[in-house]
Amino acid sequence: MTLIVCPRKLEKKIEKKIKDVSDNINLIATDDKDVIEKYWPDMDILFSGRFTSEELSKAKNLKWVQATSAGVDYYMFEEFINSDIKLTNVRGMHGRTISEHVLMMILALSRNLPTAFSNQHKKVWERYQADLVVNKKLVIVGLGGIGKELANIAAKFGLEVLGVDLKDPKLNYIQKVFHSENLKEALAIADFVVIATPLTDETYHLISDEEFSSMKNSATFINIARGKVVDQKALFNALKNKDISNAAIDVFEEEPLSQESPLWDLDNIIITPHVAGTMPEYMNNASDIFVENLKLHLENKQLINLVDKNLQF
Repeated sequence: MTLIVCPRKLEKKIEKKIKDVSDNINLIATDDKDVIEKYWPDMDILFSGRFTSEELSKAKNLKWVQATSAGVDYYMFEEFINSDIKLTNVRGMHGRTISEHVLMMILALSRNLPTAFSNQHKKVWERYQADLVVNKKLVIVGLGGIGKELANIAAKFGLEVLGVDLKDPKLNYIQKVFHSENLKEALAIADFVVIATPLTDETYHLISDEEFSSMKNSATFINIARGKVVDQKALFNALKNKDISNAAIDVFEEEPLSQESPLWDLDNIIITPHVAGTMPEYMNNASDIFVENLKLHLENKQLINLVDKNLQF
C-alpha cells in the first residue's frame, strides 16, 4: 500500500482522481495536525505542504515530495538537498496567469492608472499623460516556463522582448538573450524589467543597488518571482530617489509585507499580495500534474518536473 499524505483538505473530486490511479493507494488529506503527525513516519509520498529538518528526520519512509508551487526554495535546506527524496514541482502551470498579471501591470503603469484611481477617489477631474508599450524593450530575467510564456504574449503586444538567462533558447519571439553575467548590460536598455527567475543561492539579492543604478530612470520594474531575489531596501531607495520610474511588486522578502514597510507610503509602486499565480481550480490543476507523476512513480518511470536539488530548480 502506497501512503500519500496531503496536509490540507482536498475536494472530493481531487481525492477521487488520486485514488483512481491505483487500488493500492491510501490517501490521507486533512488539516488536522494530529492526524498528519500520526501518518508522517510511514508516508511514502507528500503532496503539498512544507516541513522542517526536524520533521524530515521523522519521515523515515518518504520517497517523493510533490510541491504545489513552481518555486521550491522553502525546501532547500541541507538535510533535504542531501537526501535521496525526489522533489517535483508544478512549473508550467502558472505561465498564462502570471503573464496576464505582468501585462496588466505594464499596461496599467504605462497608461498611468494609479493616477486615475487616486483622482477618482478624490473626485478630481484632471487629465494626465499616458504612454504606449509598442516597440518598448521588455527584459525578462529568467526564461523558464513563465518567462517564455510572458515573452510570447508580450511580443504580440508589440514589445521588443529580450531575455537574461544561463541558456539561450532560440525562440522567434525573443530578440536577444543576454547571459546572466551580462545582466547589467540588459538592464541598462530596458523600458520594462520583469524578474521571473527562481530563488537560489546564486539569485539571492540578484537585484540590488548596482542593478537599479544601471537602469533607466524611466524604467518600470516588476517582480513576480520571489521577494528575496530583490534587495528590498535597494528597491525602496531606487523608487524614492526616482532612479527608476515605478514598480509593480507581487512578492516580498517577508510576507505578508509589514505595515511598517516604507514601501506602502510610496506613490510610484503597485503592491499586490502574492496573487500573480492565483487561478480558478488551482489545486485541481496541480493535482493533474501530481496524478500524472503518481502513475509514473508507481511504474518506476522518470517523473515530470523533477527538480535538481543541487541547482535548486
